[in-house]
This record gives sequence, structure tokens and C-alpha cells, in this order.
Amino acid sequence: MIRISPRGSRPSAPCTANPDAMYETSDTGIEEAKAVCRRCPVMDQCGQWALDNREPYGTWGGLSEKERRKILRRRGIKPLNTTDEEPRPRTFQSLYDERTVHLKDGHVAWTGAIPVYCDGAYHTPAQIAFRLDRGRPAEGIVRRTCEREGCVLASHLADQQERNQRREQASKSAAAYSESGRLLAPCGTRSAYTRHVKRGEPIDAACRQANTDADNRLRRTGTTKALAS
Repeated sequence: MIRISPRGSRPSAPCTANPDAMYETSDTGIEEAKAVCRRCPVMDQCGQWALDNREPYGTWGGLSEKERRKILRRRGIKPLNTTDEEPRPRTFQSLYDERTVHLKDGHVAWTGAIPVYCDGAYHTPAQIAFRLDRGRPAEGIVRRTCEREGCVLASHLADQQERNQRREQASKSAAAYSESGRLLAPCGTRSAYTRHVKRGEPIDAACRQANTDADNRLRRTGTTKALAS
């Protein structure tokens, strides 16, 4: 997309039909502007012009303001100020938004220097991602639960407290034998839900969900057993 710029205008560009729409700042408006860009034969050149000139406003070449700022920072280039107001204070959310990249394989990578200073202390990217997702600081070291080196996707992280809870749950499941020595169904199954009910034991969320899933399967297929994939 090429709008009026030092290089001149492109009257044939789709954005010339409604230039103001390219400066929308809402999520919906930005996505609609990007859709216009994708119909333009000079989209890549337009995006490159906006980066070269550090254009602070609007959607250019399929790139939003935030996306261009992230690209410039990764290149070590300071974006132009987009406001005359005082800079916003650095927050965990702003750091995560500015310095993470979503990868095609479903993981999230961190860009820039680490650790990061925020809220009076230094933090690792994993600590920041964990804190934003869980709403609390991590206990102990935050470790990945996936195989992707450097991934900071919150669902792929666990702190010491969560690792202890998982080990405890695994230990309980492994030791769940009846008086006759028969292995009992582990939590997270309908059988375990039924056992909890019969014994008057507290019912955990995993067992409740397993029971609900079994009821839904019964209504759909006439059996509570999951079909083999």
C-alpha cells in the first residue's frame, strides 16, 4: 500500500478509496486495514517505506503501528515518538507485547536483552510470561514444559509450586490402590468421580470434567466410552 509520501502517491492503490480507514486504531479497524493491504500489488514496498521512514501512524504494507515498532526495535532502531505525552511507564504487559514473537509452530520467542528490569527488580522472560498468565509471581525457577528452546508461551511454563503439585498428584495416582491391591482409576476419569461420590470424598475439578464429558458422550453416542482415534 502506498499513500502520499515523499516518494509520491499511487492513485491505483486500494487504500486511496478510503485513506482514513488505514489509520484506525481498534483491533477490528486494524484487521480491516490489513485486508486492504493484502489486495495491493505494492504491499511489500509500502511496508518497507514505512519502516525506512519510521512512519509512526497507521497501517502500511500490512504492518500495524505496534508491529513496525517491534521490527524497528529488533533492528536496533528507535521508533519515532507517536505522542507528545510523557512516555508510558514500563510494565510487564508492555514488555511482553513489545518483545515477544509468535512462531508458526505454536511457540512464543522472546527478542531483546535479558534479564529485564521492571517494577524494581530484574526478571527473566519466563518469569514475566508466567506472572502475566497466573496473576502472581513465580515461586522458584520457571521451567519450560515443552521441547522448544527459549519458548515463553505461558501454558508451556511451570514454577516450583506447580511442579510440586504435579509430582504430588502423580504420586497419589500411582499409590491409589484399594484394600485388595487392585489399582484404582486415577483422578481425571469417570471411575474416579464415582469412587469419590461413593466414599464421600472431595471431588476435584478433573474428575468433575471427566464425568461431564462422559455424560455428553452418552447422549451423543449411547456410550460413556471415548471412541478410539
